[in-house]
Amino acid sequence: MKALIRTELSKALKNKYFLITLIAASVIAVLSAMNQINVYNSIYKYLLADKEANGGVCFKNPWLPSDTLYTYWIGADYSSLYFSLFFLLLPLFAAFPYGWSYYMEMKKGYVKNVVTRTKKSKYFLAKYAAVFTAGGLAVMIPLLVNFCSVACFVPARTPNVLYDAYNGVVFPQMWSRLFYTHPLVYVELYMLLNFVFGGLIAALSLVTGFLFKNRVAVVITPFLLMLGMNFVNTYSNKWELSPLNFLHSGTIYNIPNGWIVLSKAIVLFAVTFGITVWRGQKNEVF
Repeated sequence: MKALIRTELSKALKNKYFLITLIAASVIAVLSAMNQINVYNSIYKYLLADKEANGGVCFKNPWLPSDTLYTYWIGADYSSLYFSLFFLLLPLFAAFPYGWSYYMEMKKGYVKNVVTRTKKSKYFLAKYAAVFTAGGLAVMIPLLVNFCSVACFVPARTPNVLYDAYNGVVFPQMWSRLFYTHPLVYVELYMLLNFVFGGLIAALSLVTGFLFKNRVAVVITPFLLMLGMNFVNTYSNKWELSPLNFLHSGTIYNIPNGWIVLSKAIVLFAVTFGITVWRGQKNEVF
């Protein structure tokens, strides 16, 4: 079993599609970092000019607690093109690296060779683990690249709750207390959350491979499902229902609620893992 998982992980993380996805997502992440760094530098130059004009004292409120690393990384940006593009394409970033692998291996007859040497259940467990890991990393690594890039230029000041309107994090939001006390932990939790949902969305692509006999459909179906959730979200008046929004660390449309996020993760895992194991056992490969 361990050897099978290692093989699947190697195939997932060393194929060209994973690399292409990582490069594309990282380009958007770096462009976002460059944009936000430029915004911060413009504000910083304005503050220096204000101090110089007023004898070394800022005449206007410098708003320093809102001009921090934790509000300038892509996970907290809610005004630029790059954050919109990244989170809109997130389902494709998750599915494209390896979500299609079962469909292609079934089509080429590779699955027949594997199940003659090991149990079907082991193959599908290893496949699920590899697809989940590839999808999660394809989403999380660009976020980490963006955060580290911004951290090189923007100070990691602890945000102040008095500036919550500018920080984009309000108290009913999940983990909001951490944002104003331990912001680095808050960011780490959101990166982990993106990893988990990236993996679950990739697993949706894996499950789609049981239903459709088209590679494009296998990759794009999770994207369309996420867009559908985003549309349904417009009818919610309070809590955030769309992963495309609640994977962002600030409030985009509605307020993210931890129980809703957890319930969606549990449902997605139960559906994708359950179908993978059940359908994998029932599916005829010969």
